[in-house]
Amino acid sequence: MAEAALKLVHDDSSTEELAHAVLDPSVSVEAKLDAISKLKEISGQEARAALEQALLYVGHSRISQNTRALPPGGEVSGAAARALAHMPEVGGLQVLSAILFDERSSRMLREAAAYGLGGSLSPHAFSILHSGLMLSDPDIRYRILLSLRESLEHVTYIAAPHIEGILHCLVDLLLQAGDKGVSLESEMIGALLTRFASQRAEVRMAEILMRVNSDGVCASMVQIIRGRGTENSKRLLGRVLMSYGRPAFVYEQIGEELAGSCDPVIVEAAKGAVKHYTIWRRVVGVLSVFEKRGREAQIGAAYAIIGIG
Repeated sequence: MAEAALKLVHDDSSTEELAHAVLDPSVSVEAKLDAISKLKEISGQEARAALEQALLYVGHSRISQNTRALPPGGEVSGAAARALAHMPEVGGLQVLSAILFDERSSRMLREAAAYGLGGSLSPHAFSILHSGLMLSDPDIRYRILLSLRESLEHVTYIAAPHIEGILHCLVDLLLQAGDKGVSLESEMIGALLTRFASQRAEVRMAEILMRVNSDGVCASMVQIIRGRGTENSKRLLGRVLMSYGRPAFVYEQIGEELAGSCDPVIVEAAKGAVKHYTIWRRVVGVLSVFEKRGREAQIGAAYAIIGIG
């Protein structure tokens, strides 16, 4: 039975024969993958319909959340989704989008769709993944984040607005997380922003760091900006140093990052913080415990940058 089914997969196989090979349980995984590859090469409406049928039939296999690799049994659904992503001219991306946003579909099938979209570097695929970040299921969002990471690592030509929109959305997700604690999702978002953030995204995170009172959000933002390691990000930390009322740990991390800096912009920011502190101290007099700790951390960071103490 298996040998007979395997004969269906050859260079001259018809679309119908290849579709049958993908759905036949007696056919090996390797032969199914070969059939899917050939369907992708054939393209066209019939090949797309065959791949869609294959994805829906075998899409019960769960895509791994911890790695981009597919687990045993999930190769076929993942390969079918990837093949559909490479058929935009016949609506392959629309098929994957419909599955991803259909809350009646199984989570496993929706994860397979997200995985497939990660294999396309088209602006349309980016747009679908971007919209998917607003879905309520955290497992689906995490699979989308994995796909975005894979796409961003290989992208070289996606228009800036598509990237900026995604980065803006990622920052929003961290803001929404607030003080809920570290999760796989927040860790992945932090890793994505640390690696791919634009200057505009860096500025937005610094502005959030200067005004938001959530310790969780502040911790995420300062860690990401530090991790960027760019001249722009370091100067933004200098701006944050001059802001008032930040948690002590924010100033402490800034001091660690910028200690001994020779950048005149950063040095001037540190001197400005010392000057403002001196004037403010003369006027205020008594400090609350929170204010005192924060101010001491702020001035300590400034001194570390200037080279005092």
